[in-house]
Amino acid sequence: MISHWIIYGILIYVIYNLVRKILFPMFQVTKMVNEKMRDMQEKMQEMDQQSQQKQQRAQQVKEGDYIEYEEVK
Repeated sequence: MISHWIIYGILIYVIYNLVRKILFPMFQVTKMVNEKMRDMQEKMQEMDQQSQQKQQRAQQVKEGDYIEYEEVK
């Protein structure tokens, strides 16, 4: 009878250690990787927006910077 409780206790201890040492860190790593991926995607979107803004600025002609020359006769 007592041997059954000892075996159950050892089994519960092994399962507890398995969960604590393997499963919890695995969930933490997964969460951390997802956060880093989200951060990288946000940075890429910001960089893309900045490059689009630079292209738009370069395409716009500023008034007063260039005066078209016409020959007067």
